[in-house]
Amino acid sequence: MRSAPLPKLFALSALLALFALAEGRAVDRNPTEFAGADGSPIPATFFDSRATGPAALFLQDCEGNSAELVNLAGKITAAGPRALLWHYRPGANPKEAFDQAAADAEAAWKFLIAQPRVGSDRIGIVAIGCGARIAIPFASKTGKVRLMAVLSPDLTGVTDAQLASLAEIPLLIFANDDEPDAKRLFAATRHEKSQIKLYRRPEKGIALYRADGTLKGGIDDYFEFVYGGWANPAY
Repeated sequence: MRSAPLPKLFALSALLALFALAEGRAVDRNPTEFAGADGSPIPATFFDSRATGPAALFLQDCEGNSAELVNLAGKITAAGPRALLWHYRPGANPKEAFDQAAADAEAAWKFLIAQPRVGSDRIGIVAIGCGARIAIPFASKTGKVRLMAVLSPDLTGVTDAQLASLAEIPLLIFANDDEPDAKRLFAATRHEKSQIKLYRRPEKGIALYRADGTLKGGIDDYFEFVYGGWANPAY
């Protein structure tokens, strides 16, 4: 486990961004829906790079802040992987219907891997806030998540056994330096590519992401870099 210094991170991500511009793919952003665990239609956005290989499932926070994830999903998809951002059930609060949201996460996963040219064994998860609380039990159950990137994870109700099941996959964690759940999640990983970035700011979650333009760019580019490398079969 290691944490690269931020100046090196920005320099590397800027270099990789040049390659992404040179080799970037056209991306289709398509509103869609999938059948939830009980068959109800769930709105989502599918980002299609028309490339064959890995994909990412995006889980927003429980307040439904998706604008930043739409931008991030588009950037990552332009580098190769495809992505599905699901918007939870209309009018429902995942905090009040956690079991339903966790079941819908599995339905979203099944929808994603059923798409043409998506490699079902090369799926990652990007989650913000309570999106991590929804994703981790599901990831523990399936055992098929290859990478997870989280911002200010909320681990309410997540067990130590569920965290232990993630020990061998790379985890990328962004949070302020006063978020115990972020540190608890990082302590569970043994993967050499796992990293945690802690910031000395009072904000957390989407507010942390929005708080500083440099930080926002760094998170975008870092996620893009990791997924770009992960798209390589040698990763």
